[in-house]
Amino acid sequence: MGASPVALGFDERYVGEMASFYLMHDATQMGPRSSRVIYVFDFSVHSIDQLEPSLESRKGHKVIFFEQPPDSLNPQRLAEMLDRYEITVGFLEMNPVSELVRHSLALRAPDQRDQVFRVHTIKTQEPVNLGLSYPMILRRWIRAKQERSIDFFWIQPLAPEIGVDYLQYGIDMARLFSMNPEIATIPVPAQVWFQALLIIGGCALLVSYNFYLFLGVLGYLAWVFIQRGDPLSAFAGLVAALGIAGVFREYRAMSSSPLVKYLTLIALATIIGIMVNAMNFRFETVYQILLPQGVKLTLFYLPFLVFLREFALYGAKNMKVRLNWSDLMLLIVLLAAGIYVITRTGNSALVLNIERQFRDWLEVTLGIRPRFKEVAGYAALWLYLFNRHHTLGRYAFLVPVLAVIGITTTVNSFQHVHTPLLTVFLRQMMSIGIGTLIGIGVSLALPRNIEVNREHTPDSP
Repeated sequence: MGASPVALGFDERYVGEMASFYLMHDATQMGPRSSRVIYVFDFSVHSIDQLEPSLESRKGHKVIFFEQPPDSLNPQRLAEMLDRYEITVGFLEMNPVSELVRHSLALRAPDQRDQVFRVHTIKTQEPVNLGLSYPMILRRWIRAKQERSIDFFWIQPLAPEIGVDYLQYGIDMARLFSMNPEIATIPVPAQVWFQALLIIGGCALLVSYNFYLFLGVLGYLAWVFIQRGDPLSAFAGLVAALGIAGVFREYRAMSSSPLVKYLTLIALATIIGIMVNAMNFRFETVYQILLPQGVKLTLFYLPFLVFLREFALYGAKNMKVRLNWSDLMLLIVLLAAGIYVITRTGNSALVLNIERQFRDWLEVTLGIRPRFKEVAGYAALWLYLFNRHHTLGRYAFLVPVLAVIGITTTVNSFQHVHTPLLTVFLRQMMSIGIGTLIGIGVSLALPRNIEVNREHTPDSP
């Protein structure tokens, strides 16, 4: 991990050498005033009446807000205080305070909007509540740096149940990461002309998909602008969702070998993903002050259309026979899987402990974790394009649905602008490689003496 520099901070309970680290200090308490101190305002401990006096006394310094803020504190009020006292904000992700801080940062004066750094922490009791072992805790830190461009790690002591004291914890963290002596934010250069060209390309992609739908998109973007939303993020999300749908529609039926189709769809999904990423690459999106839009639309729009098409052309015919217990079991499995996928999408997602353990094993074994949806999707895409899915019988119509989940997930990976592109590319290569091998293996294992109905092959219009 030496190539992943990050700044570290500890509170007063840490007894190790602090020369290379930041000191975390309660923003409401008298104490050291230094550029090496980061102040914490904990809403679960302090009242809102203490907020402005604390920020005034820390003028020009770094402050991290923590835990659930009161409803009476709105983003505009907090933004005004941040500007007035020239506060550099530690934007703590995946915390009850995150949404308030995100909206406040978006409302700051333009000349102070970049006074922010991204923070990750693991609360003292969190590993106990989630059933995390010490190695799993360390993997969470590594994953945060690899996948979310974190600038600063706020290292809180672990609960006694973990069995690791604060000093050993700090030593292990210092060994895992190459340390930055100062908090260094990511430079995000302006690329207005390049983004303008990408927007023109996105418009062309939508027009080629459906001109009338493109007109609807323009109307929607006008409404977003009037509502003082983020039209660029909204447009990028629509290009991702509708663009990959148009590409699949055209290349599914093109006259070419299955292998050429397979490689072409992978390449075009990657190109659309890169296009969307570059179009929306700004300081506000890199630091998640503005979140990507259309993420769920990208993941579900094309699979839903393919499900309707395949069920109408192929699945419905095979469902006319008497239903049996396997149909009920399949329905239960699909509903459970769908609910789980939806609930685990996003920063506050539900993730089962067994999945966490499997993720950690994959990261230790492979160096970087592939995305499960891409692995399964590309395996299914291989079966679909090589027309091997019909050997699976009455449920074969579900294979194309899973197949397009692979390419939509590729596009979706690039929508997360805060994830380093190197990580995105490595995960994609890993996912495609494993998924392709699985697809080839399953294809070879399936029987070949079943007559295939050519009316519903991938070459059908």
